[in-house]
Amino acid sequence: MLKIAQIVAAVAVIALLLSLAGVAYLSSPPPGNPSQQQSAAEAKSGKQPEEKRSLRGFIGFLFPDSIAFFTFWLMLATVILGIVAVVQIGYLSRAEFITAATAKAAKDQAKAAADANIAATKALQQSQRPWVIADSIVFARPISYTADRYDIQLNLMLKNTGPSIATDVFTVMRLEENLTTTLETNWNKTDEDLRDRKENVIKQSKWPLGIVLAPGQFTPQPFGFGGPADKPGSPPAVKIRGRAYYFLGLIEYKDQFGLTHKTRFAFNPDPWGGGSLVVSGGMQEAD
Repeated sequence: MLKIAQIVAAVAVIALLLSLAGVAYLSSPPPGNPSQQQSAAEAKSGKQPEEKRSLRGFIGFLFPDSIAFFTFWLMLATVILGIVAVVQIGYLSRAEFITAATAKAAKDQAKAAADANIAATKALQQSQRPWVIADSIVFARPISYTADRYDIQLNLMLKNTGPSIATDVFTVMRLEENLTTTLETNWNKTDEDLRDRKENVIKQSKWPLGIVLAPGQFTPQPFGFGGPADKPGSPPAVKIRGRAYYFLGLIEYKDQFGLTHKTRFAFNPDPWGGGSLVVSGGMQEAD
């Protein structure tokens, strides 16, 4: 904006000079009668060459009357004022640039401070948040079989390995056949199971959902499975007897900041026997 003002001021100075030159030209006295000019020329013919060559003659040529003299000084003062205005506008333009640069630097510093604050908050939340994991699965009693059916009762051992309390801890678990096609399809269905189970509990009770786990605390969560169930991926009794199955699960909980976290887990029978379950080598996830 100030750059435009500089250009306008310069154009105004030039226009003023041209205008004054035009006024001076138009205000000069008109030529007299030719005969009078001739007689005047004859009368002054002897002095004219000398006057033109003198300083006084040159000044007289520039200022033929008092109006021209006054116009010259007015023009000079106006030009000086115009130059001063251009210089002042230049200083204002520089000040505007410095102000804009300062404002941008302040804005960048504020953004950097905000980003640093967000990063520090996230670091604090990560360092002080709870971490709930599925530590182990323990059979409550040996698996029982009746003809082609089975009954499994077990305890899922949850543990909070973080430095703060976990609240609203809610867990779901699925029994799946050791079959690649259904394992890949049903692994993410634990989210649907969690939603469905929560909705069913909410309909039956208005008590707060989930449990509370203090730092370092263990707690068992009982689960039971009977089957085979009439759904894809549910293992038949022969697969249970042959130890070809998985337990897939999802833990959902909140930290002290009110943020929700999830831990996915998977267990399978110990390949070396012994009747125990071990953590699966895949299908694990935590956030």
